[in-house]
Amino acid sequence: MLTLEPIHALVLFSSLVFIKCLQWKNSRQLPLPPGPRKLPILGNLLDIPRKGFIWLEYGEMCRKHNSEIIHLSALGNSIIVLDSAQAVSDLLEKRSSLYSSRP
Repeated sequence: MLTLEPIHALVLFSSLVFIKCLQWKNSRQLPLPPGPRKLPILGNLLDIPRKGFIWLEYGEMCRKHNSEIIHLSALGNSIIVLDSAQAVSDLLEKRSSLYSSRP
């Protein structure tokens, strides 16, 4: 017969509550632009260009995802890539009043 020790039940219950809290926290955030698939823990660390013509690689990612704005995350940090002058103008100039009061 399968028995479960109280300590094991507590660890299992705590783990489930922790996972649900993380899912709930992430569901409240606004949606991010498209981007490459993320790996667990590393995120997109292996997708981020490091040498050479970096802007060309980011441009290729934007074309692949059919978007002028893409999102990457690496080790918990978010990176937003703007691929066109129009996207830069829209976000950084026209909507600057939305972002200027943020820390």
